[in-house]
Amino acid sequence: MLVFRCTQKLRSRLKVPGSPDVPHSSTQLGDWYGNTLTVGRLRLVIFISETTMLPIVLTFRESKTIVPRFQRVLADVLEVLQVPQNVVAQEIDIGGGFVFGPTASRSVVGVLNELGFMAEVHLRSGTGDNLLELSLRLSGVPIGPLRHVFPDEAVRVLLAPSAPKRARW
Repeated sequence: MLVFRCTQKLRSRLKVPGSPDVPHSSTQLGDWYGNTLTVGRLRLVIFISETTMLPIVLTFRESKTIVPRFQRVLADVLEVLQVPQNVVAQEIDIGGGFVFGPTASRSVVGVLNELGFMAEVHLRSGTGDNLLELSLRLSGVPIGPLRHVFPDEAVRVLLAPSAPKRARW
């Protein structure tokens, strides 16, 4: 089951209730934290994985299609990161259902907000036109107060330990 822990602003735009007793995700990437991101006329949603901080950026069109579109973009990002297809299928969890709830970790929300600011800078500078490319670019940002972790490397270690490292620069 996919669990989306969304900010109040995103839950109200999606028109979904925020039940406080939400189960944990059944995937290795854990719960997904989400927030809205508006850059000019562009309305986006940014999600990050609770365990690896892997960012996924997608357009905010209809609330009814947000989950299948999220699953497609997540599958594309994991494919680029060379995660095996069987693991990708488990992570997008098409038949497992989904649930929306409120955020539960302020530190994850802080990282979500920082990645949102970085996404906005990329979009305003013209280097983030392709949202898949933007998600991958943000996954190469080091995260952490003491020991910096790159989200793309965290995903590789967790889901595809035999995959080669991505070049940084």
